[in-house]
Amino acid sequence: MGTRKSISVRITALVVAVMLVLLLSISLAGYFGVRRSVYAKLEAQSLSIANCLVCVFGERDPKLMQRIAESVGAMEGVRRVAVVDGDLRILADSDVRKVGGVVEAEVEPYLADVLAEREVRVVRCDDEKMYVCVPLHADAHNGAVVGAVLVEMDLRQASREALLHFLRCSLLHSCAVVAVAVLLLLGIRRMVIAPVRQLSTLLRRASAGDLVEVGKDFGEDEIGELFRAFGEMTENLRRHREAAERSQAELRRANRELEEKLKELEKFYRLTVGRELEMMKLKEKIKMLEEELKTRKAE
Repeated sequence: MGTRKSISVRITALVVAVMLVLLLSISLAGYFGVRRSVYAKLEAQSLSIANCLVCVFGERDPKLMQRIAESVGAMEGVRRVAVVDGDLRILADSDVRKVGGVVEAEVEPYLADVLAEREVRVVRCDDEKMYVCVPLHADAHNGAVVGAVLVEMDLRQASREALLHFLRCSLLHSCAVVAVAVLLLLGIRRMVIAPVRQLSTLLRRASAGDLVEVGKDFGEDEIGELFRAFGEMTENLRRHREAAERSQAELRRANRELEEKLKELEKFYRLTVGRELEMMKLKEKIKMLEEELKTRKAE
């Protein structure tokens, strides 16, 4: 026979499991939501930087573009800023050593797509970096594409910020979930476990023969129905026991009456039999006396 598990333990385990799943779901949703928000913020920042360089490109001042690229490249979260022409040669770069060269093979496909499609392209490579490529037009009225601006953002800081936000939110959510779980368990204990334990105690007392009277102030739920059914059962058992006790009392009284009558019959029997015996002895004496008289007369 296995170890009996209390219903409170089962309900507590169920509530804790549900709350843990809920906490995990909320935390993960919050984590990915924060990541999306941070990435969207970085993307907007990258587009702002690129648009700034697009405006400067219209001035046709390479030195100004280089100074802006270097200053922007020193900003937190920015790994690299570069301006390339239609042949993918670097006109300005936050890394001065790369100016005049060609772009790396890693970013060449992205820039080529931007030059061909004349649209902004955002590429996120794993969780470390993100590329934002913006086309450069020959004039302010979206003429021919003559180059592109490349902004490389560092996603590691964003991932750390998302993780820290995740941990803070998880802590707050944990406290909230624990508080809700405690309140829920207290409510379940008050509304379910306590009445069930009370009913279990009454059942044990009833099985031991103590048919206690159950009150009538119950709720309208299933537990109230159980208490009412138990009260009706104990009331019926009490009536049956009282009827059985009355029947036993009548039977004992009838037995006593029968015993008394039997005793009277025994007395009567002894009296009648004793008288008959005395009559028989008396008859024998009379007969003996008659024979004696006859014998004396004959003499």
